[in-house]
Amino acid sequence: HQLIPKQLKLLNRGPTYVPPCQLSISSLNQSIDDIIKKQYASLKHQLNAIFSKYHINIALSMEIQQKINSQFTNLFSTPIP
Repeated sequence: HQLIPKQLKLLNRGPTYVPPCQLSISSLNQSIDDIIKKQYASLKHQLNAIFSKYHINIALSMEIQQKINSQFTNLFSTPIP
């Protein structure tokens, strides 16, 4: 199968990294907060499974989740230059 010149040019550029959150923003008409909440939901589910498996105190697990959520939000809210 022959590639057209435009396809060859694209392949010659090499791989390009697009951060997951940036990809979501460009493809959806949602606010950044909505996207962050959606991205965090999977992590929150995993955290709850770990807290349950290791019988972590509810107060401690809530504190950990709040700190992780805050850090997650800060990291994903930082604009990409």
